[in-house]
Amino acid sequence: MRMSAAAAVAAAAGAAAGGGVFSFSEQIGVVVDWFTTWTDCEKVVALYCLLRKLPPSQTKFLAQVLNQIVASCSPVDLEEQANDPGLSATHISCLSPLSCDDI
Repeated sequence: MRMSAAAAVAAAAGAAAGGGVFSFSEQIGVVVDWFTTWTDCEKVVALYCLLRKLPPSQTKFLAQVLNQIVASCSPVDLEEQANDPGLSATHISCLSPLSCDDI
């Protein structure tokens, strides 16, 4: 069962104070819960920063996974969104003031 982001923060604070440790699965659940509350722009920024931290072999693996996901999308929807200048400009504006190296 997943907990809300607020509950996760409270639980993490309690665990840190009491020396408790979250399992990897619980940690991923918290991140996924946070991710679902973020805007599309925030999601792109978070993923971009995480991807920059990966070594090339893991990046290549994820590129293959992303290509498979894209291949299963409707070509019409994909092209409309991919070629939307407003959407691209929004993502670029989210990334431009950000230095993922500092995170």
